[in-house]
Amino acid sequence: GISFILLGVIAASGLKILIENKIDFDKKKNLLIASVILVIGIGGLYVEAGTFTLSAMALATVLGIALNLILPETSRSEKA
Repeated sequence: GISFILLGVIAASGLKILIENKIDFDKKKNLLIASVILVIGIGGLYVEAGTFTLSAMALATVLGIALNLILPETSRSEKA
């Protein structure tokens, strides 16, 4: 029960930060990054390479940063 509450508080705090900073979810890049982070973080996906392991939260963080750096600011459909 306590882990359920903990994950809920973490997710709510993250959403509060997004709202306070007025993140525009009409931009496909922002929506995609937030979706990937939530699904991986809550879904429990992890990566193992030998003795090295990235847990769900760490993996979500790394992928969120990577996607933010890789994805273009606007898509082709948003430019038109």
